[in-house]
Amino acid sequence: MPVVVSDSAMERGKFVCFLCMVSLTLTLVNGTYDKERDALLKGTFPNDFIWSTGTAAYQVEGAWNTSGKGPSVWDTFTHQGNVNSQHTGDVACDSYNKYPEDVQLMKQMGLRYYRFSISWPRIFPTGERQDGVNQDGVDYYNRLINELKANDIEPMVTLFHWDLPQVLQKPIMPHMAPYTPKESGSLALFYITTICFLYQDRYGGLLNNLTTNSTVIHDLFGDYARFCFRNFGDRVKYWITFNDPWIITLEGYGIGNYPPQHNDPAEGQYIAGHNIILSHAKAYHIYHDEFRAAQNGKVSIALSCDWGEPAGPSDVEAAEHYVQFFLGWFAHPIYKNGDYPEVMKATMARKGREEGRNTSRLPEFTPEQKAYINQTSDFFALNYYTTVEVTDVGHFVTDNPSWFTDIDVKKSRPADWPQTPFGWLYIVPWGIRKVLGFIRDEYGDPDVYITENGRPAGGVRMRAGMLKSRDLREFYVINQHSREKNIPYQNLSHETNRYILNDYQPCLYVFVVTPWVMISSGSIYFSFSSYETRPDHDPDPAIVMDMDRICSYMMHTNEVMKAVNVDNVKVKAFTAWSLMDGFEWAHGYTVRFGLYYVDFNDTERTRYPKASSVFFKQLVRNNGYPVGSEFTKYVENMWYFCHNTTESEVNGLIGGASQVSSLFSLFLAMLLAICFFFNKLQNSPRAWLFSSLVSRLEVILSQSLASDGSIMEPGKFAGFLLAVTLALSPANGAYDKERDALLKGTFPNDFIWSSATAAYQIEGAWNASNKGESIWDRLAHEGKVNNQDTGDVACDSYNKYPEDVQLMKQMGLRYYRFSISWPRIFPTGEQQDGVNQDGVDYYNNLINELIANNIQPMVTLFHWDLPQVLQDRYGGFLNNHTTNSTVIHDLFGDYARFLYRNYGDRVKYWITFNEPWISAWLGYGIGNFAPQHNEPATGQYKAAHNIILSHAKAYHIYDDEFRAAQQGKVGITLNCDWGTPKTPADADAALRYVQFFLGWFAHPIYKNGDYPEVMKTTMARKAQEEGRTESRLPEFTAEQKTYISGTSDFFGLNHYTTVEVTDTCCTPIENPNYDTDKDVGTGHASDWPQAASVWLYVVPWGIRNLLGWIKEEYGDPEIYVTENGRSDHDQDPAIMMDMERICYYMMYTNEVMKAANLDNVKVKAYTAWSLLDNFEWLSGYSERFGLHYVDFNDPDRTRYPKASSVFFKQLVRNNGYPEGAEFTKYVENMWYFCHNTTEAEVNGLIGGASQISSMFSLFLAIPMVVVYYFTA
Repeated sequence: MPVVVSDSAMERGKFVCFLCMVSLTLTLVNGTYDKERDALLKGTFPNDFIWSTGTAAYQVEGAWNTSGKGPSVWDTFTHQGNVNSQHTGDVACDSYNKYPEDVQLMKQMGLRYYRFSISWPRIFPTGERQDGVNQDGVDYYNRLINELKANDIEPMVTLFHWDLPQVLQKPIMPHMAPYTPKESGSLALFYITTICFLYQDRYGGLLNNLTTNSTVIHDLFGDYARFCFRNFGDRVKYWITFNDPWIITLEGYGIGNYPPQHNDPAEGQYIAGHNIILSHAKAYHIYHDEFRAAQNGKVSIALSCDWGEPAGPSDVEAAEHYVQFFLGWFAHPIYKNGDYPEVMKATMARKGREEGRNTSRLPEFTPEQKAYINQTSDFFALNYYTTVEVTDVGHFVTDNPSWFTDIDVKKSRPADWPQTPFGWLYIVPWGIRKVLGFIRDEYGDPDVYITENGRPAGGVRMRAGMLKSRDLREFYVINQHSREKNIPYQNLSHETNRYILNDYQPCLYVFVVTPWVMISSGSIYFSFSSYETRPDHDPDPAIVMDMDRICSYMMHTNEVMKAVNVDNVKVKAFTAWSLMDGFEWAHGYTVRFGLYYVDFNDTERTRYPKASSVFFKQLVRNNGYPVGSEFTKYVENMWYFCHNTTESEVNGLIGGASQVSSLFSLFLAMLLAICFFFNKLQNSPRAWLFSSLVSRLEVILSQSLASDGSIMEPGKFAGFLLAVTLALSPANGAYDKERDALLKGTFPNDFIWSSATAAYQIEGAWNASNKGESIWDRLAHEGKVNNQDTGDVACDSYNKYPEDVQLMKQMGLRYYRFSISWPRIFPTGEQQDGVNQDGVDYYNNLINELIANNIQPMVTLFHWDLPQVLQDRYGGFLNNHTTNSTVIHDLFGDYARFLYRNYGDRVKYWITFNEPWISAWLGYGIGNFAPQHNEPATGQYKAAHNIILSHAKAYHIYDDEFRAAQQGKVGITLNCDWGTPKTPADADAALRYVQFFLGWFAHPIYKNGDYPEVMKTTMARKAQEEGRTESRLPEFTAEQKTYISGTSDFFGLNHYTTVEVTDTCCTPIENPNYDTDKDVGTGHASDWPQAASVWLYVVPWGIRNLLGWIKEEYGDPEIYVTENGRSDHDQDPAIMMDMERICYYMMYTNEVMKAANLDNVKVKAYTAWSLLDNFEWLSGYSERFGLHYVDFNDPDRTRYPKASSVFFKQLVRNNGYPEGAEFTKYVENMWYFCHNTTEAEVNGLIGGASQISSMFSLFLAIPMVVVYYFTA
């Protein structure tokens, strides 16, 4: 029956609850993110810390029956069709053949250790040495170890990673004749069964003939270990006997999901575990007694453990009980006293009595065995992946006992722990720190080597829905069921995806689990956040922009560093699992853990770097998170994103952490304020919740009410509503919701994705094989470049071009824009002085290499490296300081003709000049760039005039002499910074800026053969003001205008940045130059991010505006974006996790897609600048634009992929941002981060965008509430 509340209490209660809700809005709540526990720790690991990655033989080697290898239990299991999609490890990653490539992947990542396993049946085909040694297998591991050592990588070898020789286990069909191919339908099964028949019924594998008394399997493992120690131990200094015995005992010999599929959940795992421990001890003692003195290595066993966190204070003992049953099962005998944990023995003894058994199901060690086992490890090897929440269930009695019932606990995971495609693997980074602390305290502070940690790609995403309030409990039960039974969430029906409390529980409890609240038809509805699992299959396009994995490594390694630097745990190593995607056991190839992507549909099993490989390389190189490093700054930027929260939520300024989001507090406040003000809850059964609170605060509030008894006087309440409105209103800031929103979709199917370089910037070989000197050779050798850098070697692409082509191929590029060096073809610039055939051959070889790899060349004739002789003879593009002579036009025409003739059969895209604005203004105007001609009043105009005419000459030569046969296209690439008016009054000035910049060259070529009218009239006026008889801007003749107009088959555009333009007209200038001629001032908004280049600010919407302007101004031409990119500083350690470049490409390409798909601009191509870090003109090597890092201190100029190369590969493969694609989901997650804002700020729920922060609105609202309430 409803609770009756007095009117006066309700009236006062309304305002009490309003104040409570305002307080709640500004109060920190305890959510997923704990400020102390989860904060980023800056610092580094010890100098001798080991960074490693790992694989397992069956998962990567393939060659399952090559050269005498025997079958393993996993060969049998997979050939029986027990694995997802009938996958097998027959080929896997083909590392048996491709191991040298794998070693190079490790070397590129800077790794100095590699953990791999040896396949027992590849050494002893039957598992027993007496039956023969497979020398080919021995040779393979010798080659692998030698390759590692040659590349300064230490091997860390696991003897047993689950692939037991099948002969040591029971054969498939014991006591029967082997299958024939006809009967089995499989030559593989025929091979396996034949081998097994010859040696049938040996031992039952690790069950050891179902006994713990026999030493057979211990001795056989000891023989195998001894052979490996003897043959490889001179080079291997780290040995691991068994990997993760918990898995193989429980899954293989207990419940039988894994091979050898022995189903005996009551005892099987305990017998197998017992024999594994004794086999491990056997191997340890063999090494210790026979090899340690000479080899000086270390031996251990790799144990796994999911940390058990108590669900509540009463579950602390249960959580320790769980960890002892999990980790202590194997660790306690080996590291503590040679026997199982006391709690395990006591529990199993009790259960034996309850089950009516005479003895415990847990075997016992003899005193001799305990002494033999104790301390048989030189370090503690730990595999950690996840954590579970543990609840005590008391003494659990069942007719079907198993390890899962023996532990007497219930495992669960809170809803806010991120889940991966593996149902059991939740991301709980702090769990690893707790495990490490437990190991230190429990096992005598050993050296700990983390031998596995990682995650598969994908995870869960929130899905919103509306539910009525009585359905929560059912969803909770369903959720628990799905977790315990490992049922994927997506397999649950929509009907059962519900989670609401019943009416008898206080509605406030609901707010802890559901942030959204709405009122409809008098009922309270709560929206829920159920889970939509990201694909646990292998998606196409592949997930190579694996941000989830990066976050996992970032958070877990930081927790490990806390264990080392704060908790003093002796952690010596961290191993990332895995080096590459592999055969993921029962999941086959549907789940991927790798730092490198392996294409299992490609017979070559090609490897591609994922973004996580770049991150891990940076982590290794920095040896942690050093204070002040660029890498650490990147991590700081990503930290809250990776924890699914924001800095403002963490600090309690907008309502708490991610478990109870910032929106929760605001909507809760709004709900209850509305409810109380409009009496929605006056007669509700829930009114009793507030009765006590109201009565206690009634006296305090008695003076707060207005004289008429209302909550606020009308003026005060109006002000309050204004303040609330302000707090919830978006501000107009850097991010515009309409302009900057992510557009999902794709580019046209024939869209061109390309990357670019320039000859002088990458080729090197500046004087090789009779190449002539260029004006940039001269400038650099005069010491005019930063740090005295030169392009003499640059990236050495003259010699390394095949490697560059492979980089493009790996990225999926089908086009490559590069330039030809004029003095490499004609050393003096003139054909009459001779042709450099070696130069001609170089470009032929490059073009042929591109074509052979299905990459189309897009060739620039002139990218600033004019032959020095032409500068000396004719003044270069000053053309003897005249615009009347055709000398330079003709020479450029001869050069163009030669290239068309020699390469035009394969080159279908030609660009005459790259950015003539740069050559003219910087080269011939102010003279900062080569050829350093300083004549700022007229030099740039003369040079530009001759460049335009030279371009027209080259175009007509192609059109007249080559087009019919070659069917190519010729254009020119023009650069332009978009000019946006600072105020409405500056609109004309912004247009004038763009016409002086882009129109200077585009108007003659694309419009009417002449300069823009605004440029001509401005320059004519300035000539009058300066007392000149003619304009400093040259004039084209009528014939030249006709000759120039229309001389381009497409519009080539280089765009990097945007400027704010103000009108400065019309002040006379004493020393006129191009900059002053425009009559504008330029600047940048304070909230535009700046790149390493001082001129480059990140303003993505500028490119869309510019593309739209070109469409309208020049008759809707086809536009090829021929350069776009962002610079980083050169520094040590290098910036490989180049998140800012990723954001740049993400935002700019999306703006290009808006231009194409929304504005109908005919954008046909997008070119990323640049493929490689290179010689960046006057900045030398101090700025880096590359998708690939080049080590300029390395004589080999080694290339390394940056994270941006992985992103760009994904972008190309998706051809944009298709709806529903995993890549697009990644972009959605990153979108607001890249725009330096949050979704909440953008949507106005906490105060607006970045220009006016969320805090501004809230803090403005608070004093307004106070002022209006306490002021008459």
